[in-house]
Amino acid sequence: MSHSDRYLHALPRVALVELACATAGCAGTDHATLRVATLNVAHGRGSIRSQIGQIGLSRATIESNLDAISGTLRREQPEVVALQEADGVSQWSGSFDHVQWISESAEFPHRPHGLHVDSKIAGARFRYGTAVLSDRAPVAWSSSAFDADPIDTKGFVIAEIEFEGRRTNGRPGCRLLRVVSVHLDFKTARTRKKQARMLIDALATSDLPLVVMGDFNCGWSDDDALRLICDELGLSAYQPEAEGWGTYPSRRPRKRLDWILISRQLRFVSYAHWPDRVSDHLGVMADLRWGAN
Repeated sequence: MSHSDRYLHALPRVALVELACATAGCAGTDHATLRVATLNVAHGRGSIRSQIGQIGLSRATIESNLDAISGTLRREQPEVVALQEADGVSQWSGSFDHVQWISESAEFPHRPHGLHVDSKIAGARFRYGTAVLSDRAPVAWSSSAFDADPIDTKGFVIAEIEFEGRRTNGRPGCRLLRVVSVHLDFKTARTRKKQARMLIDALATSDLPLVVMGDFNCGWSDDDALRLICDELGLSAYQPEAEGWGTYPSRRPRKRLDWILISRQLRFVSYAHWPDRVSDHLGVMADLRWGAN
């Protein structure tokens, strides 16, 4: 069974009709496909839900947990990955750079990493945030933190990457996308909505198509943050009100906290969860093409 056959066999909810149409070239135009994914890596603690469980984990255990993530990435072969709760050199998580470890192990040559938390508490260094792994060099990238929180500041990383578009006169065209890895607050809907406004303001400065991925810490009907981002930026989600797309907790997922949102210039060819419990969240993956949904 080929890799693509295994992928489809394991994911019965993939949009097979759209995939078959795109493969057959229904529009008579050759399109490129971009495979993207998002995962909250939980500071390398695996499927342990509480950050309290981070305390006392050995570096060897954390390395093993990150290797499991890298193994999933090598198997599924996304080209661009958004990471959240992604540590730099932090004493509570083994004192090594988790993003560098994953990127080198999974063979991603580029890894824009925003450290939204970089502080010392009781003498211990805490450094973590969001990141984008990519198989192609970003044309530009930036990192932004939301308003400082004494407990846990969230934020986002924006990376502009090339994505092959329609072929013109037999030659591949080249377009730019803005790929975003974002993590919103887990405590209150009010804070999430405020952070959503900050994200919207940052992304509204460009007309480039968007792929916004991450841990939004809310579902479609939970509060206004997710829908606000979609409405203000013209983004769409895959089956936003459908059942069965829970991502948290990974062992018995009940809540859909992890999302991939795309601009109207793009469409979903496939959408799936990874079955691997490499974190307390399930990873989400989508194949994208140019063209309206």
